[in-house]
Amino acid sequence: MIFILSSGRSGSTFLSETISATGIVHIEHQESGSRIVNILGNMVLQNIISIDTALSFIRKLNYEHLFHKSNSDPLRSCMIAALFKTGYFDDVKVIHLIRDPRNFVSSFMNWKRDSLKRKILHHLIPFWQPTPRIKKEGKESFKESILISKFEHFCWNWSFKNSIFLEIKDYTDQYMLVKFEDLVLNRDYEVEKLANFIGLELSEFQIILDSGKVNKSKSSKFPKWNEWSPYQAKILQKRCGILMNEFGYGNEESWKKLVK
Repeated sequence: MIFILSSGRSGSTFLSETISATGIVHIEHQESGSRIVNILGNMVLQNIISIDTALSFIRKLNYEHLFHKSNSDPLRSCMIAALFKTGYFDDVKVIHLIRDPRNFVSSFMNWKRDSLKRKILHHLIPFWQPTPRIKKEGKESFKESILISKFEHFCWNWSFKNSIFLEIKDYTDQYMLVKFEDLVLNRDYEVEKLANFIGLELSEFQIILDSGKVNKSKSSKFPKWNEWSPYQAKILQKRCGILMNEFGYGNEESWKKLVK
């Protein structure tokens, strides 16, 4: 099996379709039951419920099959990450797909505006996304946590989820980190690495990059990072700075001036 884990808005649809285009390995994206699994996985990672409780609930709903097939579903990623730490999986390849947090946040802000359903999910459904525990006067404040702006929430989520996905390499030697930008800008080298990791001949890897963007946001009201205010840039730097530097993002002089 192959799991593509991501925070969403990072090219998971594109990558799964690229791999599936070989006709040798098929990778599912989202399926029925993913939404419940998403909520349970987020609750587990934030210590609201135990992994055993979540897994018991998943079995009662007959959703355990969702973890027994290759998939690139961001809604399953957190639960899969939690299950890895229990030794649940055996002989599974993990592709950790990551994207520059600045582009991720802009894409997510626009994508959630594309439909009323997404707005409801991201604004009204508890644990649809993990929530930072904001401290006020030295104590955790529930009010401050739920009132955090969606922009800052997505910044925090990028760091929170990718930190957890990165830990999976401590539980398996079949882990590969893939940067979305490398798939676009350094495609030949990255595709060769992917083919070797998955166990495919390079000739079997049919590239669909030139067919157009997959799952593109329709809205474009939220600007790209080079049009952000210093305040917005500093929020992202505060929430993502350490990890984004580890992955090689944020080295532009224009960004450094923006967060100075």
